[in-house]
Amino acid sequence: MDSSTRRRRTGGHGRTVVLGLAALGALGALVTAGPSARAPAPADRAAPSRAPDPPAAAGAPGTRASRIAAVPCPREALRVVRMPHVIDMTRCDPRSALVEGPDGLGAVVPADGSSVAASRLGTRPGEGMRSLVVQVDLAKKLVVVSDREPGAPREASGPAATRGPDPVRAVTAAPPSNPPAPAVAPIPACRDSAYRHDGAPIPSKRRGRAVLKWWYYPGDGRVRRLSVAQQKRAFTRGVRIAAEGRNNCRLGRIAVRQVLLGNTWRPPGVISSGACGLADGRNVRGWMRFTSGETILGLTCKWFRRGKVVEGDVALNGAGVTWTTSSRRCRGNTYDAVGVAAHENLHHMGLAHVDGSAHRNLTMFPAIGACEFHWRTLGRGDFLGLKRYYGAR
Repeated sequence: MDSSTRRRRTGGHGRTVVLGLAALGALGALVTAGPSARAPAPADRAAPSRAPDPPAAAGAPGTRASRIAAVPCPREALRVVRMPHVIDMTRCDPRSALVEGPDGLGAVVPADGSSVAASRLGTRPGEGMRSLVVQVDLAKKLVVVSDREPGAPREASGPAATRGPDPVRAVTAAPPSNPPAPAVAPIPACRDSAYRHDGAPIPSKRRGRAVLKWWYYPGDGRVRRLSVAQQKRAFTRGVRIAAEGRNNCRLGRIAVRQVLLGNTWRPPGVISSGACGLADGRNVRGWMRFTSGETILGLTCKWFRRGKVVEGDVALNGAGVTWTTSSRRCRGNTYDAVGVAAHENLHHMGLAHVDGSAHRNLTMFPAIGACEFHWRTLGRGDFLGLKRYYGAR
């Protein structure tokens, strides 16, 4: 009896039997295939250094099932030994916790998804400037800690030089704060066109002109050899030098307007140990008493998101450091408060350090010696870096 005859005799029940057998056949195929038929789970992102894996887990980074872990990161995951260092947020949550770099410079991981860059200027021989950048990527659930300044650095060796992003690299160690005679003769400031961008300028709310609004924090008023009036004057002069691009090279002025909004009793977003704390939405400059004493001259903390600055705070050390605002009254181990304030403010405005002893006459050279006052006037490279961001007037 052929199959068509059987189907006619069984009627509707025959169709039910045939469909049932087909379903059983498909189920058997699935059982035979077993677990090997599943798609492989995506591998974790490779990184030069990764935080230890505490128990947590809601899927691999980048998958729909991945979620930020509910457990905070252990302390060993927040101590960075080698940079760049990657923290997987699906394994532990580092937000609002302090991350410390190999040299002790640290920053609190922002909780709102922004990133933070810390720049510390020291006084100890061989230290110079140190940088730490904590970049938060909530989409990928990753936090990357490095010593590379934010954004895409750019360099120029002359007015017509070809400018382009540098490869990712660590910022080289700065020369000593009181360096010996350099092997390469310094280029005169008005002939040195070198500069570097950090990729995060202050936003321009008005077309063609950026506005820098800031507050002054006086601290406890106790700064060695500076009166209360001189302490504030150091910042007002330093901010004005950076915002206007003051120079002795007849290059004009930068098209940035700075506005001092007044005094505030809310300190800069820094920690007394010499680390960046949390942002509060205000650009604050002022004096802090760092627990490390005379080893820190100043600290700049800069929060940024999508290539734009969210906030920038600057703190100069009022404990253990001797300051001056006059080149005629400098002696011994004394530092220029006006020049250091100008240098730190240029960080907020988007300039990065220019390494190499040939560039030591530029304001963005990463070290300053006692009784040196050349940071008060920008070099050609400093001015060109600002002009590329904000234009001139």
